[in-house]
Amino acid sequence: MIGLYFPDSHMWGGLVLHFFRELEIEFEVIDNTKFDKLKDIKVLIVPGGFASQKARTLKDRGIQTLREYVKTGGIYIGICGGAGLALNHGELNLGLCPFGRKDMSLRVPNFSGHVWVDLDPDQFLDDSYIEHKGQMPVWWPSQFDWIPSNNVKVLARYKAPAEDLWIADIPYNILEKMDISYVEEVYGINLNFELLVSEPCILIGDYFKGRFLLSYPHLETPASEFANRFFVHILSDFLQDQIEYREIKELDLKDPKIKWGDKDLIYVKNSLLELIDKAQENFLVCWRKKWLIGWRRGVIGLCLNSLLCMCSLLLEFPPTESAKKFWRGIKKDFLAQFNKFIQSFEEYIILQRQFFLKNPQRPPDKFGSSKIHNLLLKLTGPFPGDGGLFKELYCYLEKLTLAFF
Repeated sequence: MIGLYFPDSHMWGGLVLHFFRELEIEFEVIDNTKFDKLKDIKVLIVPGGFASQKARTLKDRGIQTLREYVKTGGIYIGICGGAGLALNHGELNLGLCPFGRKDMSLRVPNFSGHVWVDLDPDQFLDDSYIEHKGQMPVWWPSQFDWIPSNNVKVLARYKAPAEDLWIADIPYNILEKMDISYVEEVYGINLNFELLVSEPCILIGDYFKGRFLLSYPHLETPASEFANRFFVHILSDFLQDQIEYREIKELDLKDPKIKWGDKDLIYVKNSLLELIDKAQENFLVCWRKKWLIGWRRGVIGLCLNSLLCMCSLLLEFPPTESAKKFWRGIKKDFLAQFNKFIQSFEEYIILQRQFFLKNPQRPPDKFGSSKIHNLLLKLTGPFPGDGGLFKELYCYLEKLTLAFF
């Protein structure tokens, strides 16, 4: 059985749910109240999100429980933030892998889209998996502070940028035609893809009787065939049970296939789409894919994307009685906070647009005016933006999602 540790996954947990649904894979959702179910779980998947927040939610007991799960023979697959959780850094982490994260000054800290990767067939893949080169999607990953090790092997390395890659808020096919050193000076971060070439992006290793696979590429990304096939392959290998691959269709957040016609959830979905339209009209965001928006550096686009993804996915699932009951109990409070969020974000859009007009040469990582800063604290809390009204709304939607399983 596959387990999915869902808390603090934002939209990335939603993408894994979409992946499982498309392939009709049976799975068990795990949270801090369901650790007893780990005894029946052969492979545990921990999706993206902020690793630090996942660790705070797990607390010492949860961290010890997951560590013991792997130690006694479980298999841990961490994707992006889930990979970061398994590293050895900071105070709260699983420490399954002896490596930490590469220092910010040495890595490319803000890239997204597809990259060409090389897979090492000698480390994991059997002869039935023919393709060892392809494009995999990455969405603002960290990087491994890796050194050669007998216990941890590199399964995949970055090779070259693909057509849809962005670094910061600039498509790389445009950035590479510019004076990158000048743009790096303005942005204050590394922007050159050459720093990523041959760097490991997927690791595999042993932890006592168990194993782990840590992937910064988001293997569950919809309609990313090479990554999806690879994900199916490793799951089949770990489970020792062949999963039939089929195409993972694109997730359309604008036009979900509604199976739960709750008028209030539909109102939330439509309001978020209208808010994204307003942000796009003011040159703050744009649509990159049917499930993904892009945003100018410093703009809090991820919170919009996560709320819309969670809401649209909920509309696509046939509701259980427990989900309908839970929604009835929280709906009034949720909508009150949601309307505050919409009102504050509309104000944020106007202030941010005005600030860009008045300060076109500003460093992209600065908050701008004190009014913008205060609105950001209200909307998403301090860096990395996993607080405020957004966090309250996300927690409601997360609990509602858990009520389906």
